[in-house]
Amino acid sequence: MTAKLPIHGAELPETGSRAKVAAVPDSVAASWKSALEKAHCGLATPERLVELTDLQIRRDQAMAASLIEADRALGGGAVLLAGSAHVRRDRSVARYLPEGSSLAVAILEVTEATDAKAYLPASIGSGPVFDYVWFTPADGLEGTCQRLRKKGLIQ
Repeated sequence: MTAKLPIHGAELPETGSRAKVAAVPDSVAASWKSALEKAHCGLATPERLVELTDLQIRRDQAMAASLIEADRALGGGAVLLAGSAHVRRDRSVARYLPEGSSLAVAILEVTEATDAKAYLPASIGSGPVFDYVWFTPADGLEGTCQRLRKKGLIQ
């Protein structure tokens, strides 16, 4: 903000939110589907998981396109601030960027495990999921599924 650099949106435009997903390997879709099933406490129907998976892939592709456009407009250099699920090299935004043009940095919460690898998601490819990881203490808040279970709203 101090440098008065331009800020570009990177989310799907509402008018294009139903745009067809560009083809992705089955492993990418399966990884997203698994993550979304967990995030929705196992309650999403198979049909809804397909919709949510397609939405996340479209979002990744739109964010990558926005980064490429911002990079061109600025004459080089753009930064995407997104959650760690969207900065993964193996399945997310970096996958749709030119090879070697980006760094994927994740901020991951740590709890009791002392082995850094315990916090990294399994890669669906042969390369690393992130280029750099910044570990931070967990916030101590319960996860959504745990809160819903305590309230008796889900099993």
